[in-house]
Amino acid sequence: MANETWWSRLWGAFRSKATPASPPTQVEQNVQEILKTQYPPSAVEALAAAPAQRPLSPAPPVNFEIKYRPAHPDRLGGTIHPRGIVVHTTDCMPGSEMAIIQRWTSEAGAGNCAHFLIGRTKEIGITQFAHINCNANHAGGKSHGWYAPMPGQAIGSTYESTYHPNLVTVGIELSNAGRLQKVNGKYIHPDTRRELPASDVYESDGAPWHMPTEWQMQALEWLIGKIELQMHAETMWPLPFDPTVTRVEPNGGYLANGVPWAKMPGVFAVGHVTLDPTNKTDPGPYVIRWLKERH
Repeated sequence: MANETWWSRLWGAFRSKATPASPPTQVEQNVQEILKTQYPPSAVEALAAAPAQRPLSPAPPVNFEIKYRPAHPDRLGGTIHPRGIVVHTTDCMPGSEMAIIQRWTSEAGAGNCAHFLIGRTKEIGITQFAHINCNANHAGGKSHGWYAPMPGQAIGSTYESTYHPNLVTVGIELSNAGRLQKVNGKYIHPDTRRELPASDVYESDGAPWHMPTEWQMQALEWLIGKIELQMHAETMWPLPFDPTVTRVEPNGGYLANGVPWAKMPGVFAVGHVTLDPTNKTDPGPYVIRWLKERH
């Protein structure tokens, strides 16, 4: 429709459980009003054509489901106000999802977790470990990057100079072996020394990487949209992270750490490596470039 606004496209894309003929509920109407009021007219006009221009993965099916498995309490922190998303990879071999879920839900471990884990297949699916308003300790550690306001700006209602990523973001883990090693023409997982088939590997920027599945990328697109809509509906804040207001302050240089592809044009959905190029490479160049395309 020529007169269809960007916010109505956004709403239509994420109202995945409703049939085209079913009328919106009162709650859904309220969410539509939130979307309309929080996108200024200029932004709506500027973004009106964006969905048609974005080379995203194929339109996802509507039957995505999220299984809730609460994480061990010692892996979680307090209440947060999420404004963005950080995408990770587990860097574990395929088939390790059930072991990760078991460990995160039953053991304190080192206190790390994530809000969501996307398995490599529909059968494994999407698992949620914590509400998005809970700190899941997914992007901390001894050295990490920060979210910082642009000069003259502030994040949220306070004027702190920087924000720890765990306090303002939702963490999504993709089940993926991450960066690999090529030894005698074979692709080897560095931790287990197990071989992965060449059909599951892509080479980029001088290194081999484990390829996400098509199902994972469709699920990631769907989940990012659901999270963004939930942020709007629950907090009634403006569009979460805006690159004109907020910037990522990494803990090192991208080029100096061999990950020039990790720099993002936006700040709402970034990779772990975008914040922490000194120590991380996840979620790898394929997912980072996909995230750039959706900005």
